[in-house]
Amino acid sequence: MSEKLLSKLSKVKPYTRAEYARLIENGGYPDAQSRRGRRREAFFKNYLSRVLDHDASELSGLAHISRMQMIFALLAGTTSKIYVKANVSRAVGIPESSMNGYIHLLDDLCLIHTLPA
Repeated sequence: MSEKLLSKLSKVKPYTRAEYARLIENGGYPDAQSRRGRRREAFFKNYLSRVLDHDASELSGLAHISRMQMIFALLAGTTSKIYVKANVSRAVGIPESSMNGYIHLLDDLCLIHTLPA
């Protein structure tokens, strides 16, 4: 690293715990950061819809791509819990053997992050 960059980095004030929490809550999208309330909710809803409806279908050849929003909603509702593939597949009407493809696609789209068992 250059001395100039190191000099700049040494002057950066560390964030407080509350500032970190605010940064996480606001997210990293500039368009989302500038919105509040319903406009912010609408931004994320539209973003998610675009990714799941457009990007997911273009990137995959999965048979039940129209059920991606339902799969995502079920997974979002079970954060910090153990993912049981059979429960999700049964709820959306997709064969359990096909669920890995949908999970990998959501991970590739950066909408979920799976942790190793």
